Amino acid sequence: MAKRSRRRPPVFLVIDTCVWLDLAKDYSQQSLLAALEDLVRMRQVQLVTPALVIEEFKRNRDRVVEDAGRSIGSTIRRAKELLAKLGDEKQRDAAIAQLNEVDQKSVNYKDAALEGVKRIEALFASCIVVKTSEEVKLRAAERALKNRAPFHRQRNSMNDAVLIELYGELQRGCGGQFVFVTHNVKDFSAAGADEKLPHPDIAKFFSIKSHCFTRLGDALNRFRPEEFRDIIIEQAWYFPPRRFVEIHGAIGKLFDQVWYNRHQVWNDKLQSREAWLIENEEERGKDPLGLRFHRGVWERAEANARRPEEKHGIGDFGPWVVGSLKHLSVLMLLGTTCALSTSPAWAWWQFVANGPNSEREISPRFRTEKECKGALKATETFMAKKFPGRYPLVGSCEEYRDAR
Repeated sequence: MAKRSRRRPPVFLVIDTCVWLDLAKDYSQQSLLAALEDLVRMRQVQLVTPALVIEEFKRNRDRVVEDAGRSIGSTIRRAKELLAKLGDEKQRDAAIAQLNEVDQKSVNYKDAALEGVKRIEALFASCIVVKTSEEVKLRAAERALKNRAPFHRQRNSMNDAVLIELYGELQRGCGGQFVFVTHNVKDFSAAGADEKLPHPDIAKFFSIKSHCFTRLGDALNRFRPEEFRDIIIEQAWYFPPRRFVEIHGAIGKLFDQVWYNRHQVWNDKLQSREAWLIENEEERGKDPLGLRFHRGVWERAEANARRPEEKHGIGDFGPWVVGSLKHLSVLMLLGTTCALSTSPAWAWWQFVANGPNSEREISPRFRTEKECKGALKATETFMAKKFPGRYPLVGSCEEYRDAR
């Protein structure tokens, strides 16, 4: 007969406001918040939240979100001001660039805090909300009159007193395990002793079925260890936000690639005579499709095309295929060639490719013999690796002559 598994008692979790605020503002605790969400969703723990805690959280959430980005932002600004005034000129720019990276990430921390607030409020919406009774308020006031914790530090701790009295009232007549989690060790923990132990004035609220924790992770690991560890392992994957320099560089590169691609399209149209150049003094006339270019405009566009090539490398702008190709091998050959060059219509050197049936295919033309031979060498290296033994010679560089 199979052994019946023992049913675990329910766990009722009461979390202090300070814990919720720390979960919202501390980006490193996102995995812990996710673990709590999953355990609540799987009904492994039951979240019980006093209405008082929800009200305190709402009063402080905006401040927490602003502080998440402001605290590091103000420090970075002061550091950059000092570097600009006193820093070494050779190392100053690099240091400021690093500070700009950190400053950009601090904006992400603010967004993460805002997202954390939304997730916590979603938990509040799904939990058991407990209102404060008049009896709880009277017992909290009595603590104040007798200077008992959390009033032992001569400060107004009425909300904390109401919270702990409410926690004690929740346990009456209920089964299961009760857990109280707080980061406020000054008001709730034993003075001059282990911070994990409750203050003697509130010790009566904790027993074999009621427990006090100063870390939410310790509480979840104590009562649901297997589930908690599995969730934390899943959350261990960290995807850091993209650096500002990376994002800015990627946007700039994409802009250059789009512009360069459009330029090559018009280059192809010029060579296939779908578009044509006119002299600078000529009138464009009726040209609804914009197929007539002044030579000076095109020359400046060709000069501008060299800039992205030098900046990013010609390999990031292709392959470009010009003309109608009959064979896939020739397509790959000319595509690779065009990826390594650009093609002004009035250049003096051309790449002549040998097709698989010995037919001649004329590639876009080059301004110098050096450019043409550089493309030829790169293409031969590529084809030797791609098709070893089949293309010992892929083409040659010849002086320009009109193949048409």
